[in-house]
Amino acid sequence: GLVRWRADAYHKRYGRYAPALVAGGGAGAVGVGPPPVSGTAQGVDGVAQRDAAGRVTGWLGHSYLHARLRLADGRTVRSPVDVTHAVTAVTRTRLGGAFTLGATARWATGVPATPVVGTTAGAGGRALPVWGTPLADRVPDYARLDVRLSRAFAVRDRLVSGYVEALNVLDRANASGFAYDAAYRARRPVHTVFAARTLIVGAELGLP
Repeated sequence: GLVRWRADAYHKRYGRYAPALVAGGGAGAVGVGPPPVSGTAQGVDGVAQRDAAGRVTGWLGHSYLHARLRLADGRTVRSPVDVTHAVTAVTRTRLGGAFTLGATARWATGVPATPVVGTTAGAGGRALPVWGTPLADRVPDYARLDVRLSRAFAVRDRLVSGYVEALNVLDRANASGFAYDAAYRARRPVHTVFAARTLIVGAELGLP
C-alpha cells in the first residue's frame, strides 16, 4: 500500500515567564533554583502513514526536541519539557469475522529531573536537600506497549464494537519523576498512570 511521509521543523523562543514557573525537576522538586527568564525549543516532527485501504494499516511518528532555559543567574539548563526523542508506532490488522487486532508502542527519552547532591541540617536537625544543577538528571526512558482485540457488529442499525485491551503489556513501571525519603538519602520513582499491566473489557456504541 501507499506510504505517505511528512516532516515539520520548528524553532521557538519564549520569554516573560511567570515567577512561579521556576526550573524544578521531578516530583516534589518544582520551584528549585533560580527562575527562568527565557527559553528556546527547536526540533523536528516526522510521521509515516500507510494507506488505510490495505488489510494492515498504521503509522510511525518520531519527534526530536532540544529545549533549553536561561535562568536568572545566567546559566542555561534543560527545559522541563526536553524529551529528546519520542517515538510512537500504531498498527491495525483486519482479521476474519469482523475482528481487528491493534497495537500501539511508545518509547521516549526520560523527562529531566533535578538531582539531590547532598543535605544540610535544618531546624531540629531535619535534613534539608542540597539540589544540584537544575534539570541535569533524567528519569529512566519511557516505554509502553498496548494491544487491543475488537469485533464490530450491528445492533438495531447501530454499530457496536466490543473489545479486550491490555495496557502496558510488558508490565514496565514507567516513572514521571523521583521522590526522596525524609533523610534525602534514598530516592524512588514516582510511577505514571498504568505503570502496571492492566486488562480492560468494554464496548463502544456508534451514533445513529
